[in-house]
Amino acid sequence: MVSSKVLHWLTAIASILLSGLFYLFSRMKCLHPHCVETYAKDSITMLYTFYLIFVVIIALLCKLIPQLPFKIRYWLEKDPPTSLCLGWFQGSLLELLTLFAVLGLITVNFIFYWNLMLSVSNDLLTEKDYWNAALMGSGHMGDVLLGLLLIPLGRHSFLPSLLNIHIDSALRFHKRCGTLFCLISILHGFVIWTKVTRFLNPPSYFYWTFNIGVQGQKWIFYVSNAGFMATFGFIAGIALSIILIFSFSIIRRRLYNLFYIIHILFGPLMIISASFHTSSIWYYCMPGAFLLSIDWIIRLYNYRKQRKGLIRREECGYLRIDIFDKIDFNLASFIMIKIEELGYQISHPFTIANDANEDYLVLLIKPSLLTSKWTNQLAKLLPSECLSKEITVRIDGSFGFLKFQTSKMNLVACFVGGIGISGALAIASHILKRDSGPSLVFIFWAAREANAEKLSVLQQLMNRQDSRLHICVFGHAANFLFNHKIRNKDEILTMEEERNISETLRYDIQTNGIKGSLERMIPDDLLQQIVLPCVTTSAEIGIYTCGPKSLMDSVQKACENARKRANIYLHRESFEW
Repeated sequence: MVSSKVLHWLTAIASILLSGLFYLFSRMKCLHPHCVETYAKDSITMLYTFYLIFVVIIALLCKLIPQLPFKIRYWLEKDPPTSLCLGWFQGSLLELLTLFAVLGLITVNFIFYWNLMLSVSNDLLTEKDYWNAALMGSGHMGDVLLGLLLIPLGRHSFLPSLLNIHIDSALRFHKRCGTLFCLISILHGFVIWTKVTRFLNPPSYFYWTFNIGVQGQKWIFYVSNAGFMATFGFIAGIALSIILIFSFSIIRRRLYNLFYIIHILFGPLMIISASFHTSSIWYYCMPGAFLLSIDWIIRLYNYRKQRKGLIRREECGYLRIDIFDKIDFNLASFIMIKIEELGYQISHPFTIANDANEDYLVLLIKPSLLTSKWTNQLAKLLPSECLSKEITVRIDGSFGFLKFQTSKMNLVACFVGGIGISGALAIASHILKRDSGPSLVFIFWAAREANAEKLSVLQQLMNRQDSRLHICVFGHAANFLFNHKIRNKDEILTMEEERNISETLRYDIQTNGIKGSLERMIPDDLLQQIVLPCVTTSAEIGIYTCGPKSLMDSVQKACENARKRANIYLHRESFEW
């Protein structure tokens, strides 16, 4: 794996190259049909400098925030109350401050270009002329946003881990910049497109909109160049619209491969067309293009090495992959894995289910019932009569990290559903191997599979006979807990002591919880009745949740209700792409 020191050097070299190229290009004769340098040389230099300074400052802040006192850092990075989580407003205080900084930067761009377009006319301008100039200048707001969109902040990119940015925060930043870019571009293009029918009348609105240069105080209009610029602007708009349509969550989550292919095909087309539309795009795209190139080089470098793995089937139907190689990874992080028997082109993310100090990796996989899914094809590699099979894998990662430090917690509780158990097992294994740290570790796991409690990694933890570990396994319908049958919803179940689950941990069977396989788990009751009584009011509690969004929202709401009784630090590990 590429070390962080190498990544720092590559990023520094890229920054130096960017500065040199901009200095060189800005002083060459512009051959672009729409040379921003012709009429805004001083403005583009100043605005691009602001942009580079903005990117550098944000990167430095992301690196410095982990050095702050833990409580201050968590206050900046914690999720807002669930009542505010309405898409655009979802995210931490730090994310919202970054969003306001981006809005401020594009507003500065808008004001500069608006004033510039008003200053080139000697005639007395009407109110309509002011609005027209503003709409023309709005296009340059997209320069900043397109540059930010190119910065690699995906789940399997090196930059979030390098800058200590939580992956969900990075993805939300990318989506917000994309949404803003789409809105501004559509507004800019729509206003111009409504005037196309007046193209043959030079004194019309269309004439002023497609002016591409200034000589002295007189506007000069070149029909051929304007047509060239308009054509590529139209192509960029179409490509952007296609990307936007396939980025909606209802399509992205169900057809992720198609969403990815659309990004790969139409993303470069949109950027190249936008660059032909106006020369300023070149400068703003350079930082992201350099970082994106580094990201792909690192990815190819990591995938070059083949590793041997052993796949076997668990009693509950899950698949377990053991990879006999040591890599450096953060607690509860995930890796991208390619299995050559399934094709070199397809990669898939999986959370590591063991502690970072071990010389091997453990991955848990829940096969899909859909034959077209990658995990279903993986299950077919291992026939039912076969106990295990050797496979060849390639790895990229690891990615992600916990928002709280387990060593600073008095108690850690994990509320997970389905395959989300992987992160909880890694956290528990990490804590139980150390004498210091949390005095108790709870795992609340909802799994609809029969014999879920026989999961091998879970059994390994239980065999430690460590009194700090407490596990509650929830099932679906009649298969509620360790194959016990539900006879009455008010019945109280006693955990089996021989499974290293404390008899004092008891809970009521409920029917009004989360839908689906999690309908028996009520995080608020578990937190109030089981977890909180184990600590004092000044205790530090780390909460890890991974699974369906409904589960994570329920856990977050439970944490908000319990904050008066303890200091709670929540980490949501989302599977959203």
